Amino acid sequence: MDLIVEFDSGVKVGLLHLARMEKELSEALDRSTHLLTYKGVEKSLNPLFKEAIVDSAVIQYGAGYTQDA
Repeated sequence: MDLIVEFDSGVKVGLLHLARMEKELSEALDRSTHLLTYKGVEKSLNPLFKEAIVDSAVIQYGAGYTQDA
């Protein structure tokens, strides 16, 4: 399962923290999980990779996000 996360602008999350979150999610969901940051996807040098991920992304939760009925 691939998950894209985005943090508030004032939040600093390092690589080790992301790796720990990915491991915890994999254990909690009992399946392989890959954790990507939205910034990382946006900065990707591979336009096909970026386009495929952005086009298939589904927002599951977002602060201030409301899903259309």
